[in-house]
Amino acid sequence: MILATQKSVSPASNKTPQMQVLARKIGTLQSSYTQSINNRMNRSGSLFQQKTKAKSLHQNIVYPINKLLYANTCFHYIHQNPVSAGLVEKNEDWQYSSFRDYSNMRNGNLCNKSLASKILEIDFDDYYKTWNKKLDDNDLKHIW
Repeated sequence: MILATQKSVSPASNKTPQMQVLARKIGTLQSSYTQSINNRMNRSGSLFQQKTKAKSLHQNIVYPINKLLYANTCFHYIHQNPVSAGLVEKNEDWQYSSFRDYSNMRNGNLCNKSLASKILEIDFDDYYKTWNKKLDDNDLKHIW
């Protein structure tokens, strides 16, 4: 599982060739999308931050403070972004999120819940009750 975020990063931090390829591919995707939007809206300039950062999510990366898995926090952070950004009041209100799929509120077919359950060691039967609360700011500072 790989998390890609928009964040400034130096090229030296992409340690594996796969991560370098991923970062380039995401950059190409962002560039193509930006060109399309700029052409459609008769504008110019960037829509995204200049650099993209990609990190591999391994089960064995553990927080030094509270022992939460890095991958779990990233997973939940992504689902909580629309609420944090003030776009919706509740995680399940953002229609573009997989939160409803993992919470058994929607029967989508894009999410591989069995693989996510195995990697993240999460029981998705209780996902809504367990993870429909805001992540602690101390947990979030460890994912960057």
